[in-house]
Amino acid sequence: MLEGKMEKLINEIRKKNDEWGDSHRMEATGDISEQILMIDEKTYRPLSQQMRDYYTIVSTWENGLLGKTSYPPSQLKELYEQDDVREVINLIAENYRPVPPSDNSDWNRTAIFAKEQGGLGVTFYWWKNTNDDEPAIISISGGDVKIFADLLEYLKYLAYNEFSEAGDAIYSDLERERGTLSD
Repeated sequence: MLEGKMEKLINEIRKKNDEWGDSHRMEATGDISEQILMIDEKTYRPLSQQMRDYYTIVSTWENGLLGKTSYPPSQLKELYEQDDVREVINLIAENYRPVPPSDNSDWNRTAIFAKEQGGLGVTFYWWKNTNDDEPAIISISGGDVKIFADLLEYLKYLAYNEFSEAGDAIYSDLERERGTLSD
């Protein structure tokens, strides 16, 4: 009954946006893609169960996720072709070590989930391993980086400000493997 959890979290986030007076607009989904294009613009991965549940409810959500707009998989090819989006991806890759997509091997396991309009804020799906069922979520906003074990954990954070230690463990593993921002 994952879809029920997903719907509840999305409704909570929508209520929070309304309470804070944040201007946001959600489009219900039409067709659901079975695959999502990675930032390398060559590799496709199948949607995970949580992603399918999310896109069953939401297609595009403008300013719905901490001021970021989430995009459906069908729009990512066009999004990646935009110069400003490519620039943001490259800046993050160069300046946010050890966070994906800072390593070239991340590019075929990373896709954009949401992006701040006109800014550097971006949220990625990231498959730690090619055989992972659910991607982790990497959220970058300003200088703040948060990692979540999966999409549900990220939405719980947005809805209830709950932060699981699973994301900290992923970040610690990345630091151990790749070094830190200051290295």
